[in-house]
Amino acid sequence: MNILPEISKMTTIDINSLMDRLKKELSVKNKDIEMIYYAIFDIFNIILGITHQRKVNNQMYTIAYRMIIDYWYLNGYDKKMEESKTNYDKDSKNSLPIKSIAIGDTTTTFEDTSSKIEINGVHYDTEAVNIAEDIITEKYKKRLYKFRKMRW
Repeated sequence: MNILPEISKMTTIDINSLMDRLKKELSVKNKDIEMIYYAIFDIFNIILGITHQRKVNNQMYTIAYRMIIDYWYLNGYDKKMEESKTNYDKDSKNSLPIKSIAIGDTTTTFEDTSSKIEINGVHYDTEAVNIAEDIITEKYKKRLYKFRKMRW
């Protein structure tokens, strides 16, 4: 399915220049470009839902760009996160930090940090992918409200 015509209908932003910038920022190879298109499509739908505008205009470019990057990382699309998951040896618990130790019971609990990611100083659990839209909406809500159009 080619989603590019649908994205073009949703915005006045030059999609080619946005894609070039996102490819460089996210270090995306040609085989994963379609994933960027779906991220753009989802973010544009979020923006249009919040602002009640007909199109994502050029003044929203920076907000949309930052939202797409956050959405990319929150949903675990980045290859760096995938590499960090494979670098950790699941059979060896020694590589995990200790979460708690119970003295009387002699129980040791290890904390698995491979499913956590840091974006702009905020730590997110990557297993909570279904709340990525809510996190992004809350983070950018104030910036998007200045473009909000009243509905009757």
